Amino acid sequence: MVTTSTNDAPSSDSHRVGVAGRRRAKASAVTVAVGAVLLDQVTKTIAVSVLATGPAHVGILHLRLVANRGIFMGMIALPIWLITSLTLAIVAWATSAGWRNTTRPSSIAYALLSAGALGNLIDRYLLRPDFPPNAVVDWLSFGGMTFNLADVFLMTAVLLLIGLEPPLPNTVSDALT
Repeated sequence: MVTTSTNDAPSSDSHRVGVAGRRRAKASAVTVAVGAVLLDQVTKTIAVSVLATGPAHVGILHLRLVANRGIFMGMIALPIWLITSLTLAIVAWATSAGWRNTTRPSSIAYALLSAGALGNLIDRYLLRPDFPPNAVVDWLSFGGMTFNLADVFLMTAVLLLIGLEPPLPNTVSDALT
């Protein structure tokens, strides 16, 4: 008598490797997200304390304290409730996408996106002495822009996600093959 399996699951060894890889990707993403938010908040606290008396120069970087009430490096002004809503939506989407993703690089990219967004959102509600309320602490100044580590994490995430995307086909025939 020949028996057939109705279970189309992969063999137990390959299944364990896949599950272990996904667990490692998720653990890496959580570690990166928590570490990035903490690093961002610690550097902002130091910046508010040290740069309150004036700007400083470190190599090619100009360090100066800026209270950013807008988004996209202060270029767009929106009400705090809208910024909060958009940020929470982005964090929810990125966290969900990162959690569903099975590769470590893309999971880490989504974690950086969530961490950068959360880092700047925390600033808007964290009351710091001698710093305006509802403002993000920007302190790195380079090339005419002033930003913070959360912004660096956001840009890194976007570049990673663009780089991890498969290339678009050049022609219709490429897309069909």
